[in-house]
Amino acid sequence: MTILKMTKSMNAYIGTEKIGKIVNSELILEETSHTILEATVLNSRRKPIGKIVDGNFSMIGKPKAKKAKKKKKPTITIKLDSGFEAVCGNGKLPITTLIYNMGSASHCPSDIKGLCPFGSINGNGKLKSKCYAFKAERMYKAVLPYRTRQEAHWLNSSITQLIEDIKESLEYTDYMIKAIRFNESGDMHSIECLNKLKAIAKAFPELRIYTYTHRSDIMKNITIDMLPENLCINLSYSNNKEGFNSFILADKIKNNVPSIECIADCRKCNLCSFSTGINIAVKIH
Repeated sequence: MTILKMTKSMNAYIGTEKIGKIVNSELILEETSHTILEATVLNSRRKPIGKIVDGNFSMIGKPKAKKAKKKKKPTITIKLDSGFEAVCGNGKLPITTLIYNMGSASHCPSDIKGLCPFGSINGNGKLKSKCYAFKAERMYKAVLPYRTRQEAHWLNSSITQLIEDIKESLEYTDYMIKAIRFNESGDMHSIECLNKLKAIAKAFPELRIYTYTHRSDIMKNITIDMLPENLCINLSYSNNKEGFNSFILADKIKNNVPSIECIADCRKCNLCSFSTGINIAVKIH
């Protein structure tokens, strides 16, 4: 009797012929079985469980389960003859939100002026270079040139041209767009950028227009009643400005100040697109 070690307790077959059974984790060949030098051993369901090579048995390891591929979030890329480039939707924003940048993280005016603690140029301490938008520019070669082109278009285009670009984008997407997010990277360059935002919001009252800023110098004398109702500017710094949302690190919000934690998924939340004077606590991402 030949004993071949195995790890599971079950009947063993070659083809339809039963060659033995498992007892105490050992394959015991039946007395009638002939000498087996090479064969694939099957279980009772006729699934391969091992191989015999030169009379020696070894188990066939279970194939590793393939990781399910992450489904790409739906997006729409917009590129107009005017030079306007934008995208609708990304990993965190719904396809109904158009995303347009006034510039890149690498050339962010807030970083240059030392107003953003996350910047790669003038960031502060442990937070320096923690800007999530900057990460993408380091990781993917196409990102920085794309945002640089957007910056050039934004700065060199008149309000009239930008309004026409958005009109054309609405038509291109069959009026699916419900909101425009300015700046997943970069920030306002000057008060003129704020004026452009206000004009765009007034031109499209049916859309939610929103952005984030560290430009405390630009926003210093701006009150909430100076902005169109559909324009929300989230302040990414500690402030006492009535009516404006604050979007800052959770550990920078004082314990006695009420806040709402950012869930980091704008497909499920739209708090940042409405000015309600709330404090939104965000973690570094």
